[in-house]
Amino acid sequence: MEPNSKSLGGAKPGQSSRTEPTRTVRSVTAKIDPVQWLKDLGYHYNEEGYLRNDQDEPFEFLDQDHYDELGDAVIAYLQHQLVYKYNLTEKWLPAKTSRDKYHTGQFNIFYSKDWTKNKQKALILIQGTGAVRAPQWSRKCCINESLSMGSMFPFVEFAQQHNFSLLIMNPNYKVDPKTRLKIPESATMEKHCKYVYSKYVTNGAQMATPAQDIYIVAHSAGGRCTSQLLKAHFLEFKDKVNRIAFTDACQATIPLALKHRNFYSRRARHWVASSEPLGERLEEEDEFSAGCMSYSAGHIAHEYTTGCATQEVLEYLLE
Repeated sequence: MEPNSKSLGGAKPGQSSRTEPTRTVRSVTAKIDPVQWLKDLGYHYNEEGYLRNDQDEPFEFLDQDHYDELGDAVIAYLQHQLVYKYNLTEKWLPAKTSRDKYHTGQFNIFYSKDWTKNKQKALILIQGTGAVRAPQWSRKCCINESLSMGSMFPFVEFAQQHNFSLLIMNPNYKVDPKTRLKIPESATMEKHCKYVYSKYVTNGAQMATPAQDIYIVAHSAGGRCTSQLLKAHFLEFKDKVNRIAFTDACQATIPLALKHRNFYSRRARHWVASSEPLGERLEEEDEFSAGCMSYSAGHIAHEYTTGCATQEVLEYLLE
């Protein structure tokens, strides 16, 4: 079994997980070639999105330090792909002034070039907790399986193919990866999401999307963040949020009023870890569903749920 397996893909609600590295390695934001960084560690991603070594063999665990640095190199590679392959904009927040330049840290998010122009549809992606960073659903799957299973790339490609603008939140940076300074606006996942929402979604914000319909995909603790946003912006959700897809999420771990649960029952679905076939309607409501209709994600392991349910989720967004 892989070490620290509970922390590799966004921990299940109630589980703790490593959120900040304790070692000194190259920053994921450093101006280095992430392909070379991976090569220095003995790996590369092939054209099919599988991590392989020089002998075209899959990942093999050496020790925890190597694994953790490889995880950071994978983040750098994926974020590089977001900018240079998928043409997304990387933005560091909060914006710095000369006065606070050296006193607070920053985190990065990614959004499409049409975020403030697309008046039709906008897609927001919110990952779970743990060692994952944008654009990962599961670090474990990105390393041991494939990028189509563990990363948000299928959702990025979907958004571009179907004319959705796109915003990828990055709620697990509590400390700036470059300066190691704390980030008050991202002290918790919920604070991060509320801050980004206030800047990029709330009506009247300078960078707010003008899209008539907003769609959200949230995994694991991203569900709790979505519930916090629903409670804080209920009227805006009623007016603009068309559909929400949860994957093995925990949207019910905060108190929700009947109106919030009714909203979820009408506009959200939940794909949960299950031994039932993919897409099978589950009659017994999952404890974290908060009124959502629940369906099997086609896998019993938490970190695999988004990757396995991707096609069903995307079809739901198009209904």
